[in-house]
Amino acid sequence: MTAGSILESLKTVWETWNIRCLVILSLSLQAFLILVAPFRKRSANACLIFLVWSAYLLADWAAAFAVGHISSRQSDDKSGGAANENLVAFWAPFLLVHLGGPDTITAFALEDNALWLRHMLNLVFQVSAAIYVFYQTLPKNKLLIPTVLMFVAGVVKYGERTRALYLASLKRFKKSMLQKPDPGPNYAKLMDEYSSLKEAMLPAHIEIIPEPNKESKMAIYEAEDGKLDEASVVKHGYHFFDIFKGLIVDLIFTFHERRMSREFFHKRTAEDAFKVIQVELNFIYEVLYTKVVVVHSKLGYFFRFLASGIVIGALVLFTRLKKNGFHRFDVWVTYGLLYGAIGLDAIALFMLLFSDWTVATIKNSVILNKLFGKNYVAFITRMNKPTFTKCQTQPEYEVLDTPVLFRRWSETIYSYNLLSVCLDEHPKKIQKSKGCCGDNCGKIFGILLDILGKIVFYLGLPFWAILRLIASFIRAISHGLQKIFDCFSNKLGLTEVLNGNAILHYVFDGQCSKIIGKLCIFPLYILGLEISCLNWIVRALDNDFYLVDTAHRFSRALILTFNLAAESVGLDEVLDSLKYVSRNPFPKKLWEFIFDELQVKSMFAEDTEMAKEIYEARGQWVLQDSEWKKDCKEIMKYVEGVEYDRSILLWHVATELCYNTENGTEDLNREFSKILSEYMLYLLIKQPTMMSNVAGIGEIRFRDTCAEAKKFFERRGIEKENKLNDACEKILNVMTKAKGAEPIHVKGDRSKSVLFDGCILAKELRERGQEKWKIMCRVWAELLSYAASHCRAETHAQVLSKGGELVTFVWLLMAHLGIGQQFQINEGHARAKLSVGG
Repeated sequence: MTAGSILESLKTVWETWNIRCLVILSLSLQAFLILVAPFRKRSANACLIFLVWSAYLLADWAAAFAVGHISSRQSDDKSGGAANENLVAFWAPFLLVHLGGPDTITAFALEDNALWLRHMLNLVFQVSAAIYVFYQTLPKNKLLIPTVLMFVAGVVKYGERTRALYLASLKRFKKSMLQKPDPGPNYAKLMDEYSSLKEAMLPAHIEIIPEPNKESKMAIYEAEDGKLDEASVVKHGYHFFDIFKGLIVDLIFTFHERRMSREFFHKRTAEDAFKVIQVELNFIYEVLYTKVVVVHSKLGYFFRFLASGIVIGALVLFTRLKKNGFHRFDVWVTYGLLYGAIGLDAIALFMLLFSDWTVATIKNSVILNKLFGKNYVAFITRMNKPTFTKCQTQPEYEVLDTPVLFRRWSETIYSYNLLSVCLDEHPKKIQKSKGCCGDNCGKIFGILLDILGKIVFYLGLPFWAILRLIASFIRAISHGLQKIFDCFSNKLGLTEVLNGNAILHYVFDGQCSKIIGKLCIFPLYILGLEISCLNWIVRALDNDFYLVDTAHRFSRALILTFNLAAESVGLDEVLDSLKYVSRNPFPKKLWEFIFDELQVKSMFAEDTEMAKEIYEARGQWVLQDSEWKKDCKEIMKYVEGVEYDRSILLWHVATELCYNTENGTEDLNREFSKILSEYMLYLLIKQPTMMSNVAGIGEIRFRDTCAEAKKFFERRGIEKENKLNDACEKILNVMTKAKGAEPIHVKGDRSKSVLFDGCILAKELRERGQEKWKIMCRVWAELLSYAASHCRAETHAQVLSKGGELVTFVWLLMAHLGIGQQFQINEGHARAKLSVGG
């Protein structure tokens, strides 16, 4: 057997099995997506989001590729006879079902909805290909009826997805909420009549009679007092979603809607308000990224039950069919496709029955509420109720800890610390109590990423150990590939050929793969050995300054080379996020604090001018408080007239300096100041798209500040233990009170660093004792609300598919409390009356 015959045998194997493998892969991806895609709104884990993204792209490719293969190879009898061709052709409609995708994900990103027209064209082409496959099997196709049935089900499924994308596209979404054009009173007719009376020399004048406000149904919406049960939370969440979903596309609302919303949320506790907004955002996510709008309608129910009934009918017909001439394996694959389609529909139905949409439908229907309102609804809503647990830090406070299966968002808040980046330290994390549900469930999807991150960055193991792990991984892959090749060589009868040919034997018996594996891991071993040896030299020869300095410089040069290599392939941002960005559970008390702050401001926002002033506040509203007005004149210059990005960096540096140079206290304002400080820096630097309207040159300022801090720490020297505390003490020890020697005067305008401006602010704040934490916490809350209200609404919708953000909750809460520019319409028209006579 020659090398050419070996390749021919491999080609035959591929041609025989490619369609079967693609069909099985397509079904597996559908099962993965329907089960895992909902978790992307419940987890901010980057690994999970990457897996969903990969499966989302691969699912469409696998199904379309398989349809193409089936249609192009109908004339070839590679599968063993015409009967088996008919069975393979029967698979084509299943691939249409798969192209329709699961109910839990129609779009991965918001931009995918805008591609609905492309999906419609794909629908036409793929249906045409499936019809061609079916036509090729006529007239002797004994699977004629099952194939036609599955074809109808496939068209329905694919049509559902296309329509869901169309309805969720922002242009169509906005158009669906626009009311009929309102021309207003007939001005031309009035003026013509007035002109006619004047020409007739009759005394005439126009009286403007303001029409009293009409209380719409929404304006008299029942806002009951007291704590809400979980079913009422969903009911109110759906109600406000139905009214305020227009925020996503920048629609404006009436003052009646504003008044109704404010009255409702003023009567709510912080926890109830949080739950309602959580449900509301969940509805927005499902409208934009799933099939729920298409399925959750009378027509949608009809087509869904029609498609499911058709699949069951096809299964019954196929089961009763005599399978003479079919390959046994292909029969198993067909049964797998049929049962898989039924299983996917069953899972989708189960999710629909236990969704917030079903609860809202039942609560808003008198008949359904009487039938299911007590036990069924109570059971569903009890499962989705947010739960809390106490954290291990001091002071103790509760954090969100809902099991990941029942979450509506990730329940996390990110942190990013400037000084930690400069000192190469992992940021501080809030630790939850042992055995908490969210901690255990979160590990299901993030365990590999978390282990890798902890090994590399948190535990501080030597670098060579990491490289050895990578080397072991490469060797394991090489060994696995060798096993696979051995299996195929035995199947194809290549063992004797390999043994009879020295060169082929050397290439294929594993020796070549072992050498390739060693060549792949050799540079990693060398780099790891060099760094570990240098670390050993530094420890052993620490008395010899020259050797230590040389080794230190060489080690840094190697690490710099590694960083440059990562930057060249675009991994520097990913590595930076893995190392310095941490996710913390969301504190309950922090939300209560933010809610109270915004609720108080809402009380003052009675008219549009005051609401606009509060809407534009970036710290000055808090500092103008009568309680601090006299004491905060020097601090006011750090928020008033200062660019927003510069203000965030200034207050971040000041917060860190104050926090790390003060012994731990039981003051929650101190903890919340740090959490908000690190979260706002994360938004500014790590979410540039979301903060594009307010970010300014934030990244340039951040880089310049980091560069100045690193240079300062190198010159002053930082203790290895308690790096952060020592660094902050050294910064605060710098003399900053010389007249005419402010940082901007000394450095000029070229460098945008704010390190020592933040130091000056920190010293001003330290003079106010413990009161400074209350000031800082309230300023941070105002900076957060400014970002929330000025970010584009589209970006708030985008982050819902990645676990959600606190800033989005604040954005929606501000809208509900009437703080914003979305309310500009008075209902009704002024009435003009034409009077004749004196």
